[in-house]
Amino acid sequence: MDGEGESAFDALLARARTGDEAAWAVLYDSLAPQVLGYVRVRGASDAEEVLGDVFLHVARGIGAFEGDGSSFRSWVFVIATSRLLDERRRQRRKPTEPLEAVTEERLSGSLDVQAEVEQAAAAAEVAALLAVLTPDQREVISLRVFGELTSQEVADIVGKPVGAVKALYRRGLGGLRRALEPEMGEAQEPSLLPFPPGAVPLRLSSAVTERS
Repeated sequence: MDGEGESAFDALLARARTGDEAAWAVLYDSLAPQVLGYVRVRGASDAEEVLGDVFLHVARGIGAFEGDGSSFRSWVFVIATSRLLDERRRQRRKPTEPLEAVTEERLSGSLDVQAEVEQAAAAAEVAALLAVLTPDQREVISLRVFGELTSQEVADIVGKPVGAVKALYRRGLGGLRRALEPEMGEAQEPSLLPFPPGAVPLRLSSAVTERS
């Protein structure tokens, strides 16, 4: 981020800390789609609820946050990962409800049932596709593609060297391509991510082109 961009972010952050709604709207709009896509493909049972929980924790902790825009994105995704773990723990403790009742309750309040179903189906398809990867590869692919984060930002989140993150990303892409096209040789580098329509955010992540 250049000096002008850093100054703009610092001003935006300062306004958000005072409760400025317009500043909060900018921060939310700039990250919510990526966070939502990330928690969906990582298996959140209620992605919208997890998203709300993430930004609630962001609001609570923003006064203590220090860093630039890149650090802020990384911090938000660290929170998202933590909230996903919390949701999984709650689900393990929660009595199992009949699937039909749960589905009916979620869809009855939806303003766009078709979109809700399509998004859920796309997320499930991506999750099944990512299952061929190692846990580390799944995490890196999810953060790079759906979180739209750089290799350095992912490295900060997962606590690995940036070189290791880039290697996991390349191997993960290769694993996905081989799973879909077994006849393709290992030497050919995959050029596009083989995710189903609707699974990747409309603003396709520049991570696909190896944004560093």
